[in-house]
Amino acid sequence: MVPVSDSVAITKGARLLFIIAGIFIVVLGMRAAAEIINSIALSLIIAISMTPILNWLVDRGLPRGWALALVTVLVVVSVVLLVVVVVISLQNVVEALPTYQDKVQSIINDVTGTLSDHGIDATEIRNSETFSSENIINTGISAATMIINVLSSWFFMLLLVSYMLLEAVDFPAKIEKTLKAGSAMPQHIYRLNVSLRSYISMTVWLGALNAVIMTVIMLILGVDFAFLWGVLAFVMSFIPYVGFVISLVPPTGLALLEGGWINAVIVLAAFIVVNTLTDNVLKPRVMGKGLDLSPVVIMLSLFVWAWILGPMGALLAVPMTIIVKELFLEVGEDTRWIANLMMPLEAISRTAADREEGNG
Repeated sequence: MVPVSDSVAITKGARLLFIIAGIFIVVLGMRAAAEIINSIALSLIIAISMTPILNWLVDRGLPRGWALALVTVLVVVSVVLLVVVVVISLQNVVEALPTYQDKVQSIINDVTGTLSDHGIDATEIRNSETFSSENIINTGISAATMIINVLSSWFFMLLLVSYMLLEAVDFPAKIEKTLKAGSAMPQHIYRLNVSLRSYISMTVWLGALNAVIMTVIMLILGVDFAFLWGVLAFVMSFIPYVGFVISLVPPTGLALLEGGWINAVIVLAAFIVVNTLTDNVLKPRVMGKGLDLSPVVIMLSLFVWAWILGPMGALLAVPMTIIVKELFLEVGEDTRWIANLMMPLEAISRTAADREEGNG
C-alpha cells in the first residue's frame, strides 16, 4: 500500500500539473484569439474612459438614450479624427523620407569623421544599410499597414463600446445588490472595476494632457508631423516605462535633422520634464493608492502580454494583469500568495485590511 503522506503528495503534484497544463492551454487559446481579445479589450478601455462623461450627462438630467448617443458620437468623431491624422501624417512621412535620408547620411558622415579624428574606425557605420532610404520607406509602409489593419475593426469596436456604455450605467447598482447576497466574487469584481477605471481614466486624460503639451512644444519648434508624434505620445502612455522612450525617439530625431542638436536637446528635455510631472507628480495624486503592482511585475507583464497578444499586448499589459490578479489570484486562498508577491510591500497590508473590512 502507498503511505497516506505519499498519496497526498502525489495528489498535490498531479493537481499542480493539471493547473500548469490548464494555464498553458489557456495561453495558447489566447494567442490564437489575440485579434478578437485585443478588440474587446480596447473597447473596454474606451468604454471605461468615457463612462465618467456618460454618468455626468445622466446626473445632469439628460435621458440615458440621449446621453449614450452623445457619448457615442464623441467617440466616433474622436476615432475619425485620429484615423485622419495618422493616415495623412504617415503618407507625408513616407513621401519625406528620402529628404531625411540625405540629412541622416550627412549626420552619419559628421559623426564618423569625428570618431576617425579620435582614432576610432567607423567605416562600418558609414557603409551600413540600416539607414538607407529603401529600408526606412519599407519600415514606414509596414507601420502604416499595421495601423490600418488595427483600425479596420473599429466598427465592431464602436458597437461594443456602445453596449458597454449602456451596461455601465446599471453596473454599480448590480454590484451593490449582488454584494448584499453575501457572495465573495462581487467584491473582487467591484475592486477590479475600481482599479481598472482609476488606471484607464487617469492614463487616458493624463496621456492626452501630455500629448497636447508636447504637440504644442513641437509646433513651436517647427518639428514636422507634430500631431502624429502627439498621437504616438498618447498611445505610448499606456505602456509604462518603455512607452515613454519609444514616444520621444522619432520627434527628437526629426528635431535633430531639422534644427540641429539644440532643438533635439530641447525636445528631449521637454519630453522628460512633462513625463516626469505627469507620471511622478500628477498621476500619484490623482490615482491615490496606485496600481498595487510592483515595477518588476509591470515590466514582466509587458513582455508576457506582448508575446500572448502581439504588439497590442504591450498596450493592454497593465489592465490584463490587473484582471488576472483580481479575478483569478485574489479569489483563492491557494493563489492569494502569488497576488501578494505581485504587489509592493506597503500594499499587502493595506489590501489585507480592506479585505477584512469588506468581510466585516
